Amino acid sequence: MPGAEDPRDFPFHLLDKAGQLHERGFHEAAIVTAQSACELACERAIERSLDRRGASYLHHCLHDLLPSFNLASHRTRDVYTTLAGDHIERESYWCDYTRLAKLRHAIVHGGASVGAETTARCLIVARVVIEHLERGGAAVLADRPVAIPDGRAPVTTTPGSSAVSSAPAHS
Repeated sequence: MPGAEDPRDFPFHLLDKAGQLHERGFHEAAIVTAQSACELACERAIERSLDRRGASYLHHCLHDLLPSFNLASHRTRDVYTTLAGDHIERESYWCDYTRLAKLRHAIVHGGASVGAETTARCLIVARVVIEHLERGGAAVLADRPVAIPDGRAPVTTTPGSSAVSSAPAHS
């Protein structure tokens, strides 16, 4: 079974670290780490798409061609959509993801601060995005609970629905 040292698990490992930072009250660092995990998952998804097309030799070009692996960047999203055939921007959680990306930018470049509730929401969204990217798109996530790093209620996503919803917590 792959462990945290397995590169296939690294986005989830980073997200777990973001959850630990959140639990310790380092909310800004948690958001920056969560967005980094999303970007790594995006990079991996694009590389897998290139591999499936027999174009692995283009991996090294990605960093020169794209401003980042932030899917909120239209250039990155266009490359991802073209190669993966997945319109992640149509998912119910897309607006929440773009808020996460903008918040990460405000923290890193403007010194913004955030509270525990905002951080918890960002961690939920990051996990859903990473699961989407790592597990092959929306069909895999349909109506399946996603674990939340802070131990709160699971989230259910439904492709084409209007929001990410929290289910009641079970003891």
